[in-house]
Amino acid sequence: MANRHWILGAILITVVLCVAVSFLAMLSLCYKFGIRELQLDWATRTTVAVYDNIYSLIETPVRPGQWVLIFSAVGAVVMLCLVICYHRFYWWPLHPIGYLTAYSSSMRILWFSFFVGWISNAICMRYGGVVLFKKLQYFFIGLIVGDFLMGGTWALIGLFSDSSYQVLPD
Repeated sequence: MANRHWILGAILITVVLCVAVSFLAMLSLCYKFGIRELQLDWATRTTVAVYDNIYSLIETPVRPGQWVLIFSAVGAVVMLCLVICYHRFYWWPLHPIGYLTAYSSSMRILWFSFFVGWISNAICMRYGGVVLFKKLQYFFIGLIVGDFLMGGTWALIGLFSDSSYQVLPD
């Protein structure tokens, strides 16, 4: 049991360090060379779009209309129903996070990873239950780590071959 706590702690520390180093590296690169000079179209588009949105909201503030409130309320009710069904009924196949991620642009690239995780979990729970899930727990962690290793490997190959591989969505 203590071994698992060490592994979890090591993973959490690694994730925090990686996010901090990535953030600082990106910040220093953009500050030193300028975001437009790095030719990072996604970063330029994102920065300009956020600035334009903030500027337009400051200049001409908009109050939410009736339809915005109605759609927000309907979305909240659907999400509440999905959460309640997911926690109440063991056979409920839909995860509430799927409702949130279905509309995101990242699903264009990440859908297969989500699908493999979902189908593996569904087969495991249907035919083996919690006992099989606990036995295959490291397999599921391996799927996640393997996906990260694949992205990191192709990023390293791209560094030395002057090519690029899209790991994360735009």
